[in-house]
Amino acid sequence: GCNPSVSTYVLPGLLAQFHRDYPRVRVELVEGGDADLQKMVQKEAIDFAVVTAPGAPRTLNVTLLGSEDLLVVTSLDHRLAGRESVSLEELADEEWVFYTDSYNLTLLVMAACRRVGFEANVSYRAGTMEAVKNFVRQGLGISILPSISLRGSARHELAVIGVEGGLTRNLNLIRGRDRSMTRAARALTVSVSVTISRMMKQYTAAEIIADAPGDYVAIPDAFIGDIDAGDVPIVGAAIEGELG
Repeated sequence: GCNPSVSTYVLPGLLAQFHRDYPRVRVELVEGGDADLQKMVQKEAIDFAVVTAPGAPRTLNVTLLGSEDLLVVTSLDHRLAGRESVSLEELADEEWVFYTDSYNLTLLVMAACRRVGFEANVSYRAGTMEAVKNFVRQGLGISILPSISLRGSARHELAVIGVEGGLTRNLNLIRGRDRSMTRAARALTVSVSVTISRMMKQYTAAEIIADAPGDYVAIPDAFIGDIDAGDVPIVGAAIEGELG
């Protein structure tokens, strides 16, 4: 399970390569907000999930994968376009485009605005980050998005601006503390963890690199071992089949 930015910008390439390497393993991806994904992990409906702000129940193992920069995006003709960085206070009078309240990113950005003394004036809400970018591109408001979502063509269609003092969010991998994982699930868990950790270091506010989504990290056979028939891993997602 994972949030929309990870499912859109990280997993497609990673899962495509994973499927080529292990065609007998079926992965079922579940996208959602942090609270819903955490409940699914606790109920063992999914093997693991990538979330931004996990609670701390004793039933979970939480591994920090990295910290991701959050960046201001505006249309190319916006008054702030061309700036390298802005303070949050400078955005107090702007109209905003946000995502639905079910995702933690919305709550994180709104809380950051409140800490510097203003309530974000939300003009539009959209269900996906691509929709948010399209609204911003048309000059309907500004937004703050994770750096991983601003690679490639977005750099040429939006003005991307850093936040003075930095604004970040953490990505964490959670799994049930007492849940035994199949070898297939363990292999995918390691691949997702290493890939996201690497990307968090690469896609910073200082350098948003145009690159294909999802740099897949292959797992050595010696680590995976033999996979029993019927192994069913589930990634905040679900995986069925064998590694072979």
